[in-house]
Amino acid sequence: MAVIDQRNFEEAAYELPEIWQDGWFSEEDRNRVRELSALIPVDAKTLMDVGCGNGLFLNWLRESGAGRFDRLVGLDRSEAALSHVRTTKGRARVDALPFGDGAFDVVTCMEVLEHLAVGVFPRAVDELSRVAKKYLLVSVPFRQDLDASLSTCPSCRARFNADFHVRSFDEATMGALFEGHGFRPVKSRRLGESVTYVDQAIRSRVHAWFRSRPGLPAYAVCPVCGFHDGDGLRRELAARATSGLSDRAGASPAPGRAEGRRGWVSRFRPRLTTHRWICTLYAR
Repeated sequence: MAVIDQRNFEEAAYELPEIWQDGWFSEEDRNRVRELSALIPVDAKTLMDVGCGNGLFLNWLRESGAGRFDRLVGLDRSEAALSHVRTTKGRARVDALPFGDGAFDVVTCMEVLEHLAVGVFPRAVDELSRVAKKYLLVSVPFRQDLDASLSTCPSCRARFNADFHVRSFDEATMGALFEGHGFRPVKSRRLGESVTYVDQAIRSRVHAWFRSRPGLPAYAVCPVCGFHDGDGLRRELAARATSGLSDRAGASPAPGRAEGRRGWVSRFRPRLTTHRWICTLYAR
């Protein structure tokens, strides 16, 4: 365990090389990329992805697009993330984009807006709508419970969201996002469907209440004191990579009788359907 010796701990968190490795991302993340790419209108020939991370989305477009795009550009503030991007790229902040008005047919911004502070958020919305000529495609976590997501630093006891999320979104929020900026929502979709049985959800809530806080994720960096479990992060990366290889190795074995009976009984258990993300396509 260590303390990161930098003044801005939030920015330091995004320079951790482990979180940008290919093995860090799940199959659900890759499915999200494929679904988002299918929403891009066919008349969009130039695209900029703002907050592109390691290029998971851009690299997919480059490799699967078969020359569909004349120009693909990625912007991010993290040098560690940009080292994985295989298109034109550059360092920039979402509230100060280094391009002229209407520079790209479509501007995408995925899992970025939920991080932005009060003073930055309106400037980011202005900038995204300014550089987009025809379309905007935005995705964010769907209805995240920010109160329930707080973790506690084991070093200084500060409570914080490990992903540095500070705002939550739903259909109404997304529908009004670019009001007054010349863009209207034309298509919205929830992604990352998950089914949870009601009894499991209740047990999880009770457990969380007794524990009083969610566990600190291995990738977390405390924004107050800079505490970070580097060894734990490396172990988790190795575990994720191994799990990913296992998932791609082949189909799961056929369930036995016990598993079959449990599956039959589960059909009658009350369940909840949730989604991890919501995405919206906007047009001028």
